[in-house]
Amino acid sequence: QFTAGEGPETIDTPAGRVGLALCYDLNFPELALEYAEADCDLIAVSAAWRQSFERDWRLLCRARALDQTCYVVGSNHLGSQGARQHAGESLIAGPRGDIIAKTTDGMATVTTAVNRAALETAREKNPVRHSRRRHRSSSER
Repeated sequence: QFTAGEGPETIDTPAGRVGLALCYDLNFPELALEYAEADCDLIAVSAAWRQSFERDWRLLCRARALDQTCYVVGSNHLGSQGARQHAGESLIAGPRGDIIAKTTDGMATVTTAVNRAALETAREKNPVRHSRRRHRSSSER
């Protein structure tokens, strides 16, 4: 049995600040926005997306990476669980929304370095974090 937490959870790591998400959380850009406001460099998602939704899985991982200019590391269950067939294809999406690594062709794991220069470049080319904060602060006055 799962219950709602108190709010978004972040962890400071040598790779940067990490926001934690579970499965269905990917559908809610509001959670990813909270992580952007907390200056997260990476969102880690543990999931069990079914094969019938595998396109959504990839799209939402990429979308959260792009709209928050961060990395998304999505770990998705592979195999069956009761009558459900899970899609697998764990992946890492970069801060420009591209898939930079994924588990295919029998690979059980993938890794990549968190590239600070890539984060900075993505945030310069897509200044959504800065623009969103500016927009909010001027509308709150």
